[in-house]
Amino acid sequence: MKRLLALLCCVLVLVGCTSRQRGLEGYWAQWDPSSIMEDVAGAEEHFEEWTKLLAKSEQEAVDRSVEEFFAAITTDEVALYVGWEWMMSKLYGLGAAVRNEGATRHFVELVAKADACPVVLREEAARLLEILSHNEQGEQVCDIHIFDPHGGATTLLNEVDRPTLLMVIDTTCPSCVDIMDSVEECKVLWDASRKGQLELLVISLGQSPEDVGRLAESRPSPWRLFCAPFGALDEAYFDTTAAPFMLLLNGDGTVEVDITRSIDEVATVLKNKE
Repeated sequence: MKRLLALLCCVLVLVGCTSRQRGLEGYWAQWDPSSIMEDVAGAEEHFEEWTKLLAKSEQEAVDRSVEEFFAAITTDEVALYVGWEWMMSKLYGLGAAVRNEGATRHFVELVAKADACPVVLREEAARLLEILSHNEQGEQVCDIHIFDPHGGATTLLNEVDRPTLLMVIDTTCPSCVDIMDSVEECKVLWDASRKGQLELLVISLGQSPEDVGRLAESRPSPWRLFCAPFGALDEAYFDTTAAPFMLLLNGDGTVEVDITRSIDEVATVLKNKE
């Protein structure tokens, strides 16, 4: 009896895994993109469930499913624009609950080279691909002009001479300020900053020196705050729509951890370097 129960458990596990994989790979096969405006809420919920499946899957399976999704939305112009917006907002941008850069990258690659896509989307896809090709692990971070709370001009690389947690935030966004709180609550990061082993450097988007000065006064001393115009970050290929995000930099300005929102990921890498 025990052997039979064990065998049944194994079968159930295998069936469950197979069902999930099949669900991802054929997820968009029966979906009618022309019906999207008839039930926007239902289609959006269907998309959000898909993002959760993507997060649990290997990149090869993700790529195939993204291709299936892309093939579906290119048959209907409205679905194409709505699909683009959902990919940007729900898998990549500021409001993304399940951020998936791999899925986003493959999707914009498909859009950039597809004659079936409008020029405006192909151009935006090309711009985003350029952004995604910078600030990757092992590369030197893109240098930009920034300003301290007193209005003094400097550059990002001039301010990096030790391991640095670079945070790009928009202070008008509550989640951006919340992520600073989370760093202070992370013992590994906060202890390292207090001991001078980790620089905490913040660049606030589109704010004035006076604005970041007021923010600096409300924060403990390890924080070093700067501001930068939106254009400065765009020209250096930082995607401001993804804020808040972090990069862990080495003392020479090379990227140790590329764009992330996971404090745990940064803390784990830093702890393993001890």
